[in-house]
Amino acid sequence: MITKDSKILILVPHADDEVLGCGGLIAYAKELGAKVYLSVVFAAGFESLKMGTSTDDMRLREFFAFIREAQIDGYSIMNIGTDKHLMLDTVPQKDIIAWLENNETTGFLKLRPDIVLLPGPHSHQDHKAVNAAGLAMLRSNDKRGDHQFIVMEYETPGTGQIGFDDFRPNFYLQLSAAHIQKKADWLDIYDSQKTGRLHWRTFRALRRISEYRGVEIGCDNAEAYRILRIVQYYNYTENA
Repeated sequence: MITKDSKILILVPHADDEVLGCGGLIAYAKELGAKVYLSVVFAAGFESLKMGTSTDDMRLREFFAFIREAQIDGYSIMNIGTDKHLMLDTVPQKDIIAWLENNETTGFLKLRPDIVLLPGPHSHQDHKAVNAAGLAMLRSNDKRGDHQFIVMEYETPGTGQIGFDDFRPNFYLQLSAAHIQKKADWLDIYDSQKTGRLHWRTFRALRRISEYRGVEIGCDNAEAYRILRIVQYYNYTENA
């Protein structure tokens, strides 16, 4: 499904979600020579009771360092203000949809990706808003022409907690030791998000999740995804 000619677009609520949910897939795709693009809604600082306070400058430096290290082929950041961080449910959906669809660098209509990855909705309001906007962006529309693509949701670590539904995958990507190491190295770049305690944003937790998903398909490590839609067209001639 992923080849050297693939263009992969990842919709990212917050800078670091792309590593948490898709780090192994990014490593695998870049290894093949595929192109990876990120549409990031927030690369902003915020106050966290668990991990202290990070600033906008910190988050941007970390994000750009990841972009360089992972050799990401293109990115866009939606400029809607730090005050909307963790309050994306207060932003009109049509504004998010329009940006995801039409922004100059990674807009869906401009990029015409082969694979689109959405954050699973089984998390807090920002993830739910980006998931809903992404699904709306991918609705049937004459502007898409005969564009063929696959749509999947990626897993957000921590789903299944009280109040969140379990993530139920139907597609798995086996990860090698090298893929896992790259995911760990990339997560390490987001220094402002580190915590000394056991938390979803620790390599220890991600390793356990990848091992658990690996057990589900009989390998050492894997990432889990949920395929939502496969759009494929073909030429045909109707009989008179």
